[in-house]
Amino acid sequence: MAVTPMMRQYYEIKSGCEDAILFFRLGDFYEMFYDDAYKASRILGLTLTSRGKDENGEKIPMCGIPYHAANNYIPKLLAQNIKIAICEQTEDPSQAKGLTRREVVKILTPGTVLEDNLLQSQENNYLMAISNDTLKNNFGLAYCDISTGEFFVTEINDPAKLVDEIEKINPKEILTATNLDIRLVQGFFTTVYNPLPYKEARDRFLKFYNIHSAEAVGLEDFHISFSALAAILNYLEKTKKITGFLNKPKRIDNQDYLYMNAVTLKNLEVLSALNPQNKSGSLIWVLDMTRTSMGARLLRKWCAKPLYNRELIQQRLDAVDFFHTNFGVLAELDSLLGEIYDLERLNVKIANQIANPRDLISIKNSLNKLPALYQILKEIPSNLKNLLLFPEEWLKATHDMSVEIEKIILDEPPVLLNNGGIVKSSYSEELDKLREDVKNSKQWFIDLEIRLKKETNIKSLKVNYNKVFGYYIEVTTTNLPQVPDYFIRKQTISTGERFYTQELKEKENFILHADEIIIKKEIEIFTALLADLKKYTDALQIIADKISVLDCLTSLAKVARANNYKKPVLNDNGLFKLQNSRHPVLEKKPDSYQFVANDAFFDTQTSNFVILTGPNMAGKSTYMRQIALIIIMAQIGSFVPAQEANISLTDKLFARIGASDNLFEGKSTFMMEMLESSGILHNATKDSFIILDEIGRGTSTFDGLSIAASIAKYIYKQIQAKTMFATHYHEITSLTEQYPLMKNMNIAVVEEQNKIRFTYKVIPGKAEKSYGIHVADLAGLPKEIIRDATKILEELEKEEISLHKNKTGKIKQLSLF
Repeated sequence: MAVTPMMRQYYEIKSGCEDAILFFRLGDFYEMFYDDAYKASRILGLTLTSRGKDENGEKIPMCGIPYHAANNYIPKLLAQNIKIAICEQTEDPSQAKGLTRREVVKILTPGTVLEDNLLQSQENNYLMAISNDTLKNNFGLAYCDISTGEFFVTEINDPAKLVDEIEKINPKEILTATNLDIRLVQGFFTTVYNPLPYKEARDRFLKFYNIHSAEAVGLEDFHISFSALAAILNYLEKTKKITGFLNKPKRIDNQDYLYMNAVTLKNLEVLSALNPQNKSGSLIWVLDMTRTSMGARLLRKWCAKPLYNRELIQQRLDAVDFFHTNFGVLAELDSLLGEIYDLERLNVKIANQIANPRDLISIKNSLNKLPALYQILKEIPSNLKNLLLFPEEWLKATHDMSVEIEKIILDEPPVLLNNGGIVKSSYSEELDKLREDVKNSKQWFIDLEIRLKKETNIKSLKVNYNKVFGYYIEVTTTNLPQVPDYFIRKQTISTGERFYTQELKEKENFILHADEIIIKKEIEIFTALLADLKKYTDALQIIADKISVLDCLTSLAKVARANNYKKPVLNDNGLFKLQNSRHPVLEKKPDSYQFVANDAFFDTQTSNFVILTGPNMAGKSTYMRQIALIIIMAQIGSFVPAQEANISLTDKLFARIGASDNLFEGKSTFMMEMLESSGILHNATKDSFIILDEIGRGTSTFDGLSIAASIAKYIYKQIQAKTMFATHYHEITSLTEQYPLMKNMNIAVVEEQNKIRFTYKVIPGKAEKSYGIHVADLAGLPKEIIRDATKILEELEKEEISLHKNKTGKIKQLSLF
């Protein structure tokens, strides 16, 4: 059976996007065929039908969706990591000679979306590319968010660090070189690409940005990364997204930031709670009082990558301090920021020429707040101006942009261009005349009838309209001899004849197509405005950056005022001192009125290693987490929940807390514990801060105790990092007898009438016992078990069971030295 021309066209277009579901435009529908139809019907809940037969005489599976409802379906497919190729009719079917021309106008993928309904307003949507040098096992990492224009690049020399960085960035899509071990990106949506040789990739990059040397963007020594950079540019070109705004890549040097691996970010619940269903419970949940989406996205980046640069941290702290102290200024800025839209993403939509009329109104309304914002920021201390203030001359550019929009676009336009009602009256004489003609069309036909009656002297002549024949002139039979020659016969009726004139026909064509003509003219005016606004995008991008920073800093000031945080003091002498510190997240819980504040002290002369003991539920993990979170807060430039904080900067923060496994890869809980501990021991420095909770609990007592003690000694002697080491192995507390900078601390417990009461207070010294049976009782274990366990414990204590007996059979405490 012969293939129809339309299906032949479909096969040809589909061959160019085989890895995507093809939305093939047929009239008012996007149709899908064959495997695309099977897949889409299952995911979208569509009815599977058929259309014609293929060359083998088999029915062609088909399903479809209305084109105007596509945005309701596309997110569901992207959520399943499915690419979508949008194939449109690229010529008017009524004017096509033969088959209507069609072509793919864009490809939607999880990492390349620009549409508002497909993006999370407070999170970045990253597309990543990875290249690698197989000989040196080094990796180039490039990632961008095309909705904001951000572009970053870094190089990594270790596969484990690569995996960790990917998990922290959490891209929506990864382009992987053909020679990359696919296990490194397990769990992510990937597309394979053929890497270009270094010189070809570099030239592709330089040509795109119209620069002569990689030195211009500080990438002269990043040879591996150019394949990844070129892969992103080529992929964006393929998906029809390359024409817009993409910043030059910013080089990420990790030594400029506090390093935290993905496990630490997760354990400390920095960006999200451990329970994914719980929107509250994370550090970002506490700190985010931003008023703009772009500020919220930036604050997330700050929390994921705190600074390791004292000067920059101090500048942020000073800015927060200024706003914290000057409440009137803070309140004014807060009000203004609340009326500023997402300029970062709106600017990219201008650059990509995909902004809609309401986007322009959002930009105009936002820009109108800038003069007042500038006047306030002019009065801030001079040392903060370079951080927050944009050049005054840019106010003219933003004013001109606002005036252009104000002059043309109605204040409350529709979202869609093809609905009309976008352009103000008095802007275009041609458009005003078209609108006036439509408005006056009824009177025109009345006037025409009066005029024709006079010209023909036919008093009964009428100008009428019906849906079948349109507009016509009706003359009765008795008056037909008086009909002039320029009347053109249209229809004979029982009572006479119907005619039209060339004038009437032209007016009819205008009236019937007036809306279409007006909308076409409005689109022409809007498109020209959009093209003109593109000249402002560079200035608008930097203004958006400044406003994002301002939003973050005022958010931190508001949080500090609301929660009674204090400004930390930064030092260079290794001192870490907290007085009456609190957990920033837990104290926000409704039942946190009993929260107990605690001190912390580390330095290089007297104490840099704390062994923390105490029963479960007493608050060991809470105490350790709050110290880690305070480090993060201080190094993003935030005030902290403490009465006093004097902090030396931390270069790397590690938190190994809780139990986890990866059974899919054959890694048990204990193996995961050892792998994570190994990563800490190989990467920590003397300027790091380490939190280890219950190391060695996943194996036998002797094994676990031996490993825990050895890890503690290795950190103390070889790394010398500030460390909090929580354990139930009370034998480890004896290490403090030999190592002077090791200190025992414990969570105080009050025992009354064989019951315990947690005080949640951290005090010097070691805990005398673990109170495990008491905690089991509190947990509600059957009383029979509690009584039996108590009896067994008493017998063990009576026998003085120990971990070691000497040759004579006498009990001897195991030595850890």
